[in-house]
Amino acid sequence: MNEKKIDELLEECMNISEEEQTEMNKKIQSGIARTVYLRVLIVLTALAVLLGTGWYGISKYQEAASFHIRDLEPIIDETVIDGTDYTEIMTAYDYLALYYELFAPGYRMGFNNRTALEKVENGVYAYHAVLFPWFHVNAEGVPSPRISIESRDLIIRDGKHIPDEEPNYVMIYRNYFKRWIAAQDTWNRNRVIPAIQNEIEELPSSAFVELNISFADPISLEKLLEVCSGLTSSRLSYAVTHLYMDTENNYSITPLGISFINPTLSGKPLTYNIDDNPYPYLQVKEDCARQDLYHGADYSYNKQFSSAQRRRDYAEEMTTHYESVLKLMISSQFLGEEDEKVVSYAYNDMQENELKIYGIQIFCAKDDALKALNLDNIKNMQIEDIKMSRFD
Repeated sequence: MNEKKIDELLEECMNISEEEQTEMNKKIQSGIARTVYLRVLIVLTALAVLLGTGWYGISKYQEAASFHIRDLEPIIDETVIDGTDYTEIMTAYDYLALYYELFAPGYRMGFNNRTALEKVENGVYAYHAVLFPWFHVNAEGVPSPRISIESRDLIIRDGKHIPDEEPNYVMIYRNYFKRWIAAQDTWNRNRVIPAIQNEIEELPSSAFVELNISFADPISLEKLLEVCSGLTSSRLSYAVTHLYMDTENNYSITPLGISFINPTLSGKPLTYNIDDNPYPYLQVKEDCARQDLYHGADYSYNKQFSSAQRRRDYAEEMTTHYESVLKLMISSQFLGEEDEKVVSYAYNDMQENELKIYGIQIFCAKDDALKALNLDNIKNMQIEDIKMSRFD
């Protein structure tokens, strides 16, 4: 193409109308904008993918690095039933049940239709459970309709159980036994202790009394079983073995002891071999935990300890069980700071001294409650609760 022809084309292009030029400029700007937006979109999409992948990775890392129920020291075998793994819920139940066995005299953790283990967030689990007073469980193992059984969320956070206000309310403010035995001198100074014999004598023959008893001089567990074997229509609930004094907190006293209310695991223990088990008798023998031992039943569990040898064997097993629970709570780091002080004190004392009983909580039929009034070595006694029959 010669120069003349090129000049003519250039001149033709430069002579387009203003409207056409405006339209052309719009198309050019639109094309440029689309190109810019497309590139921005590509960049943002890439960033979103990178961020999403990074966040997913971080979340997975945080989830993996956080506490899991299986991180608790194993005490039971893996439990799979009909293809469903129940190991975690059983492990959570066992640890919490052993905790309340120590800290909630007369109470037992149980199941209802809401019982479940829920992961609330990374490292935090809520066990939906119930705590109910064993005194109000009748001979068929059914809680009395008079008491309110409500589910509670028992929280395990980063491997520790620190009770919230509601369980604390049950264990401290409603549990008169702990308050009474921890502050008897104050109680006696500030309250007139009524004679309880007349009150018991006026009860119907079917009545049962929840008694709190303290001893003038501490006694051995074997001696306690001998005393209780004479109360054949009664159920020993709890025996206080230690009174921890917190000198940093107004010298407050926390009682701790052995629970005799069905201390048992929900899963199969890792081993029954005492020599290979770091926590021997964490699962007590069936005859020590059996529950055909209800108030007023024809067979009283006290009768099985009528011989000195059986009392000796039972005292040894329950002492070992108690020591194993204390040891597990410490080694698994399951406790909050305050509870760990109490448990560590009791465990260390057991390594150096013979176990002694300072007081007991016991559920007595009317005739046994009257017998208990005349026992030797009684420092003080208090009625905590009364029901008119074993089905009340």
